[in-house]
Amino acid sequence: MVREKRRDVLGEGALFGEAIGDLGGGWSLTLGGRLFATRSEASSRAAMTTTGAEATFRDARSYVGFAPKVVMSFAPSAATLIYVQAAEGYRSGGFNTAVIPTQTFDTAGGEPQRHYDGDELWSYEAGAKGAWVDGRLRLRAAAFLASWRNIQSDQLLPSGLPYTANLGDGRNVGLEFEGSYVHEGLRLDASFLLNHPELETVNAAFPGRKDLGLAGVPQGSVSLAANYERPVGEGWRASLDVRAAYVGRSRLSFDGATAPSMGGYATTRVAARLRSERLSLGLAVDNLFDGAGDTFAYGNPFTLKLSPQSTPQRPRTISLEIRAQY
Repeated sequence: MVREKRRDVLGEGALFGEAIGDLGGGWSLTLGGRLFATRSEASSRAAMTTTGAEATFRDARSYVGFAPKVVMSFAPSAATLIYVQAAEGYRSGGFNTAVIPTQTFDTAGGEPQRHYDGDELWSYEAGAKGAWVDGRLRLRAAAFLASWRNIQSDQLLPSGLPYTANLGDGRNVGLEFEGSYVHEGLRLDASFLLNHPELETVNAAFPGRKDLGLAGVPQGSVSLAANYERPVGEGWRASLDVRAAYVGRSRLSFDGATAPSMGGYATTRVAARLRSERLSLGLAVDNLFDGAGDTFAYGNPFTLKLSPQSTPQRPRTISLEIRAQY
């Protein structure tokens, strides 16, 4: 039997602010940022009761950084906005410990390392949004680039226990769109997202593959929704809601040897409701076509590299709801 007692202490302080300046002619500039300092301490004692083997660890690391934000926007009219923005995010590093006392760290050019570094994400976006037809039609479109440096990721030791590694650098270029239209009792919504995730450089000690992209990032997704509501008789209203969405395929992890795919499934929902001021009756069907797509290719870390795992969609579900207010 093995056991580990670990204690983590994290101290963090930050100063942040944002200022918006009107440049005239519909132009504005936003400048902001976050100055932060963190100190992370970890202590661990791992013991094997059967052999008496024991390992202890204690260390601390400090980080100081600044994460800026810049937004330039132009409003040619009260209903239209065009913008570009850039912002940075930062995550502190930390320490790997293990339940098994004989676990080796800091091998030359290998993983796991006792310390892992912080990672940094720069996001750039340019887009426009506007409203037309007396505000009934609203659209937003944007192009973006996310540049992720020194990526932190949780991985598994041969024992099935987790550790954290810095895998390399990656980026994601994409397009997104959102639109809605409202007229009397009808509302229509649509959105889509296109991604082109890439793993640009790979830690030589980690079996990552550039062709796998970024873990958990599908190449595309789309959703559609329609809702219609109208009065039916005195004091009653009826509504019908229909929704469908598709989530593209992605990879579970960055591991080039075991990177199962997931996604590639559609979700659907149809719901009808009849309500008054005090009473509400609802009937809904989820997963109308009884799909069984893999929403998450993970379950048991100790057998992940030995057999396929999946989290299928919830089967077709029919629900009836009755509510009363007194």
